[in-house]
Amino acid sequence: MRKLVVVLIIGILITAVAIASIYIVKEKMAQSDINANPSNVQAQAIKITYDNLASTLSRTNMIRDLPDDAVILLQFYNFNSGERAIEKSYVLTQGEIKEGTTDNEDILIYIASKYLEQLTTANFCSIVQEAKSNGDLGIELKSNKVSLAWKYKSMMKYKSCLGL
Repeated sequence: MRKLVVVLIIGILITAVAIASIYIVKEKMAQSDINANPSNVQAQAIKITYDNLASTLSRTNMIRDLPDDAVILLQFYNFNSGERAIEKSYVLTQGEIKEGTTDNEDILIYIASKYLEQLTTANFCSIVQEAKSNGDLGIELKSNKVSLAWKYKSMMKYKSCLGL
């Protein structure tokens, strides 16, 4: 009887440690977001502005992990005039972001510029998710879903960061 109680207590402790470990890992993954540090060590959050967006986000794992032939157009807009007005556009390719536009993007992502005020390297994904839930994020696929899913299969871990 005593051995049964000891085994039961040990089993409960092991289960509790396993559950706590899973919770801690999930929490750390949520906090790391799109960490700009190549070694995936949590770095100090960098405020993202129009001036540093290209250089800062180009160093993130998400941009470096884009497929070789990926082309994503990211546009910031406002409704100050009553209509959607594009403030800035950026072309995202593997390991590089350049200000400008393109006619051959795979995906067009547009987000209200009001989110830029709070955007950092540490909260990029959560800000995109917030914009999506508030209806301030739009995504247009410029090819069929199956071919894009195959092309961007390596990006599934960043699905929420792209608002998908």
